[in-house]
Amino acid sequence: MGDKGRKLDLVQYYAAMADIALSPVRGRPTYLQRYPDGITGEEVYQKRLPQKSPDWLGRTTVTFPGGRTATALLPEHPADLIWAAQYGTITLHPWPAMASDLDHPDLMRIDLDPQEGTDFSDAVWVAIELLQPMFEELEVVGYPKTSGGRGVHIDVPLTPGWTFAQVRRSVLAIARELERRAPDRVTSKWWKEERGENVFIDFNQMLPDKTIASAYTVRAKPGAPV
Repeated sequence: MGDKGRKLDLVQYYAAMADIALSPVRGRPTYLQRYPDGITGEEVYQKRLPQKSPDWLGRTTVTFPGGRTATALLPEHPADLIWAAQYGTITLHPWPAMASDLDHPDLMRIDLDPQEGTDFSDAVWVAIELLQPMFEELEVVGYPKTSGGRGVHIDVPLTPGWTFAQVRRSVLAIARELERRAPDRVTSKWWKEERGENVFIDFNQMLPDKTIASAYTVRAKPGAPV
């Protein structure tokens, strides 16, 4: 893994946490953020399973926006996570839709992304002081998780039926309303140079084929945060 960590430590973590770590990825196409030479080496963001992957691995076919298809990992058992770890995968990136219905997400994901000059505490403030009251007004329930980096993710369970485009527009509307309520703390500006020292609401995480690091997955940072 680099930074004094060993691949064995990573494999043992996923083995010990398998039942819990499987929960947010089970039944979902999952991409692999790999570091074959450790976190100081090259990053490989892998959407396709290798051709020589074991036959027993869970797998499903996904279609990219351009029409191409790929066979992606579909975690179902602890062995799938352990295989991914020994293959150099540090971080798991599941779809916000189940493999049984890839056209209709069952999660609306809101990514609170601190920009330069802000940090985790700013993302927490936006979640608690702005987003939670808005959700109470809308009678929406969201479940927060740390990103393992500097931000906060909010998952809102959905009854499948809405398209990715519809859910993305909902996140964009939320982003713009948060920005209206706190223009000195929140931004919905897509171009990075326009965001300033604010928390960016990344509405494009709801585009088809976009993924976010799962809960309980390890991040490729010193200390291996989760």
